[in-house]
Amino acid sequence: MRHFVFTWTLAATSLVSLPGLACPTCKGALHDNGVATGYAVSILFMLAMPITIGMFWALLIHRMRRTQQVIV
Repeated sequence: MRHFVFTWTLAATSLVSLPGLACPTCKGALHDNGVATGYAVSILFMLAMPITIGMFWALLIHRMRRTQQVIV
């Protein structure tokens, strides 16, 4: 049963993601390497910042709890 569910989930994900390949911005950027690289790096940077900030706060809270300095 698990293999059946996994197979159908994988197939559905593949079918849903196919329209994403038709994005005009991404499709047109494939032909111009300089612009495509800068565009991709800026998107990765914007996606990484919230995760980095969240991990910073989680680490800070963890260290404060470990040393018993939490004011709650």
